[in-house]
Amino acid sequence: MGDKKLKEDILISYIAIIVPIIITFFLVRMETKYLGRELYGIYSLVNSTIGYIAILDLGVGQTITRYVAQYRAENKKDKIQQIAGHSFKSYLKIVIVGLVIGLFLIVNSKGIFRSLSDDNVALFQICLFIALINVLLQIPSATFASILSGYKYFKVLKGMNLFRSIARSICIVILLNIKCDVILMFIIDLTINQCINIFNYMFVRRKLGIKLNFTPIDKNLKRELKGYSFFVFLGIITDQIFWRTDGILLGMMSTTSVVAVYAISSQIITYYMNLCSTFSSVFLPRIIDKITMGQGNSEINKFFIKASRYQFMFVGIILTSYIFLGKEFIVLWLGNNYENAYYYGLLIMISLTVPMFQTTGYQILYAMKKHKVRSIIYLFNAIGNIILSIFLFKIIGPIGVALSTAIAMIIGNTIFMNIYYRKTLQLNLFEFFKKTCFKTGIVMIIISCLYCIVNQYLQGSWIIFITKAVIINVTYIILIVKISFNEYERNTIRNIFYKIFRIQAKVKTN
Repeated sequence: MGDKKLKEDILISYIAIIVPIIITFFLVRMETKYLGRELYGIYSLVNSTIGYIAILDLGVGQTITRYVAQYRAENKKDKIQQIAGHSFKSYLKIVIVGLVIGLFLIVNSKGIFRSLSDDNVALFQICLFIALINVLLQIPSATFASILSGYKYFKVLKGMNLFRSIARSICIVILLNIKCDVILMFIIDLTINQCINIFNYMFVRRKLGIKLNFTPIDKNLKRELKGYSFFVFLGIITDQIFWRTDGILLGMMSTTSVVAVYAISSQIITYYMNLCSTFSSVFLPRIIDKITMGQGNSEINKFFIKASRYQFMFVGIILTSYIFLGKEFIVLWLGNNYENAYYYGLLIMISLTVPMFQTTGYQILYAMKKHKVRSIIYLFNAIGNIILSIFLFKIIGPIGVALSTAIAMIIGNTIFMNIYYRKTLQLNLFEFFKKTCFKTGIVMIIISCLYCIVNQYLQGSWIIFITKAVIINVTYIILIVKISFNEYERNTIRNIFYKIFRIQAKVKTN
């Protein structure tokens, strides 16, 4: 039953990611068309800026999930209610800090972002203010989403995310067609997000029966929560600095048109990371269950290798497709003016390969309370990225910012993190990469050769592009089943198809 629920959670998580990607494909094309590169650049710059306010979560959300999962496993509902009340109070204090920082950015936006023309400063400030209100309301509401995550209600969480994407896209399409101001796009986000927050609160209160208990928690627990959340926060803030800084730096040193092009590559990278990390995002409560039951590093590492092996199969199909189809896709999608987005994205996507099939490792570190070193590594990584980005931008322009991000990713997230996994989890790296990558790597090489041959003869339209993508990716999946899967996994696939055909045969007979 547990395995079945895990598969269902993973499936709904991927649906909640893939549907928004499909929606975004059409939506971004409309946004760039109706807004133009300059206004789309402002829209992207607001979102990059407000990301720095969002990090004021301070790691509380991840902390709540971790401890709610633990107390749920131990059947301590009173502790969960205390944790929820304590976190909500902490969030309200954070909101005040966020308001001060946000107002400072709004007032000084012209001095900070030199890429803004005099005509667009007021528009940027209004949009940033609306986005600020949205984020400040999101921060305390994260308490309820974290509780749902700790209780493994991933279907509810992902379902609401799916609702958000669909509802938002419908509203924005209507607004763009009637040529409304970009300000209304931020108002739409504010309205939909708060409706979801209300739903999450009602679900936690009525379905789970969880109340916010504001009585002071035990001092030792409070100290433990602060220690845990501080390093979670450190990881979050460095992630934000790492991924949001590119857009901010370009907003300071370049033009809003360049920001718009770079934002496209950033959006592709974000969806790439979401697709790859979604697989592991449902694992935290389950890993905590394993640790609570006393399972050691050996069993945890088996779980890590198994999950990473499947993730690499998924990473492989996305990476090879982007390398050989990405440029054609962006040109067909948005036109030649956005072609450089392919090169920005290519550098970063290649550097992300190893971290993206090791995301389960992050969840293991959180569950084992061994995430401190990871956060410190990421901090130095983010600082180095900023310094190197400024240096390389002055030498080779915007591509230097992407190159800096790629270099930092390889050094910090690949090399140093694997050294840490080896030391902390006693992970045999040779065995890990052999079991995870060897067979799927062979498939990727075969597919790359096939792409090289096909691309020489077939290019030019959406029909050709889709035909290539479908045929080669179906070939990839067949080769994965033939080469990467073991006999047990192949038999599982056969049984699934057998059941499907048997059901169809019964329907036809009836």
